[in-house]
Amino acid sequence: MALRVTDHERIKARLQKQGRVILAIDGLQPDVGHEVLWVVRDCLSEEILLARPLLSSSQGDLTALLTEVKEQLKQIGVPVKGVISDGQETIGSAVAFVFPGVPHQLCQLH
Repeated sequence: MALRVTDHERIKARLQKQGRVILAIDGLQPDVGHEVLWVVRDCLSEEILLARPLLSSSQGDLTALLTEVKEQLKQIGVPVKGVISDGQETIGSAVAFVFPGVPHQLCQLH
């Protein structure tokens, strides 16, 4: 996965071709008390754009994570048309801060 996420030219070409992204963000915690692996991916291309372990799930940490993705997409020139996540309040607040005006929907499984 690390090689695919760092292949910026491949990701850039694929995202520019589709012209937009719909982001999904989710945190995966293997055991209570351990780091959470946060994954941000594009739902349309199924490309993972960022995967990073964080010790906390605070709004500040998630805002920094989403800001990094936003900057990456800005350099590519591809707009974010929507965001999907679970109902975690800190995710919703971070999405609203980083992507104001972008629709944010709860995942159908949540």
